[in-house]
Amino acid sequence: MGMLFPCLLAGILNGCALQIFREPMKVGNGPLIALYIFIFTTFILLWSIRLYPRNLRKLGKFQPIIEFFTAEFLMEDLIIDFWFPLEAFFLELLPAIAQNIDDWVSGGWSAEVITDFLKSEASGFYASYTLALFFFLATLHSSRVIDLRTLTQDGPRRFCREICFKTKTGIRRILRKFGFRKKRKVNINEQRNTHQTIDSFNSRQKLHKNRCQSQEYCPLHNLICKTDSDSEFDFFKGFAATSKSNS
Repeated sequence: MGMLFPCLLAGILNGCALQIFREPMKVGNGPLIALYIFIFTTFILLWSIRLYPRNLRKLGKFQPIIEFFTAEFLMEDLIIDFWFPLEAFFLELLPAIAQNIDDWVSGGWSAEVITDFLKSEASGFYASYTLALFFFLATLHSSRVIDLRTLTQDGPRRFCREICFKTKTGIRRILRKFGFRKKRKVNINEQRNTHQTIDSFNSRQKLHKNRCQSQEYCPLHNLICKTDSDSEFDFFKGFAATSKSNS
């Protein structure tokens, strides 16, 4: 995954129309909110993929700077070379479809309602919003933030529950990145636990051996015989002395 701060800073700069590498020759005529949705989609995409190759050696404190310039370059290219031309294509396509419908329709039948809607500015805005939301949902699904298969298989209620759960998980993850929620540190005395494990294993072996020698019930041999209480008492007495000496 890419680092949070470099990708977030690149998204903020592009949202404020501040470019580092190049400025767009032609800005799209679509709604500004659709552009913000696409910028946020690009941020999620760049945050989900690995910007810096794993086989390269990390650069320490210069690592966030490298990832910032990489994220800024990729985000500018996606906005200038992908989003603006695609949005302009659909904004020009709808009036062209309306003109073709006018040319095809003849006689007494009229399609002015359809053609007027396709030629209006609202239809272009709807198309731009549809494109932005499509890429947004596709990015969320591909980056495993949501699973659209849950909506089709388990219904909208289960899908909304999954979204709420993953939203809470994502917020906790971001807060942990900022240092507000830190993991608990559990100190484990590995040496003591190792001695306890060895002592418990040895005690089970001794107990099994004494049970077999005293002809008591043995789960391994599945035998029930007479019990020698003296040998069993001596075993527990020796086990207590061993545990005191170890402690």
